[in-house]
Amino acid sequence: MADDLYAIIQKEHLSKVALLGFSDGANLAMVFCFKYPELVSCLILNSGNTDPKGVRLFARIGSLIQYAVVWLCAPFDKGMRGFLPILALLFRNIGLSATDLKKITVPTLILVGKRDSIKLSHSFYLANHIPNANFMVVKGQGHSFARKNPNIFNQKVLSFLDKVGQ
Repeated sequence: MADDLYAIIQKEHLSKVALLGFSDGANLAMVFCFKYPELVSCLILNSGNTDPKGVRLFARIGSLIQYAVVWLCAPFDKGMRGFLPILALLFRNIGLSATDLKKITVPTLILVGKRDSIKLSHSFYLANHIPNANFMVVKGQGHSFARKNPNIFNQKVLSFLDKVGQ
């Protein structure tokens, strides 16, 4: 997927992008920045993880049940078949080690809700291994707080972008 994003950026003739990713999109953003650092001016990672073990147990169980239901329905529904590869991402390590994360040197905001399905310890791990990372935990918010409370989310993102001159 990082290569697909690269192709889009090339097609649009963009020189550098401020890249924001949510959940699996944050995972993609980390991989993209690792592979194509020259194309990223800053990175905003909302609820990303490098390893499925970074997700709280109850969220992993819920995802496993969801995957099982979709897998059972897939033979009968084309839409469900298309959804299987997306759900499978929830159970995959993205392939970035602690050493790889240290090579992500652009200004980075790691933004999570206090009640996120991503373990705070895992988000803290990311913040400790990405050299120019700012780590922000927002009280009272969960995994989808960008959708549920866009004003809070947007304020945090815009403040970061302003801080890094974007």
